Amino acid sequence: MHLGRGTDLGITPARLARLTGMARGTLGYHLNELEAAGLISRRRRAIWDGRQVAVRLTDLGGEALVAATEVLEDLSSGAGPDPACRECGRRRAAPTSR
Repeated sequence: MHLGRGTDLGITPARLARLTGMARGTLGYHLNELEAAGLISRRRRAIWDGRQVAVRLTDLGGEALVAATEVLEDLSSGAGPDPACRECGRRRAAPTSR
């Protein structure tokens, strides 16, 4: 799924609802929260009469997505955050197979 960044047109909330299987009302609530946190922006598209809205990641949202992806990759590989170093975010090494 690609929300878009920079000059990308983004994705419509209706398409995002279809892709995620979320009800539009539920998705709208979450989009409001993400927008309030500065992770996404919603802009009117300059297509037809301008009523179509596009959702795009902000720079902060892109950084959060990269960080979340790294955490998920660590979890799937068996490595995770070092519990002794929560603030610094250092990762412990993945377990080695014997």
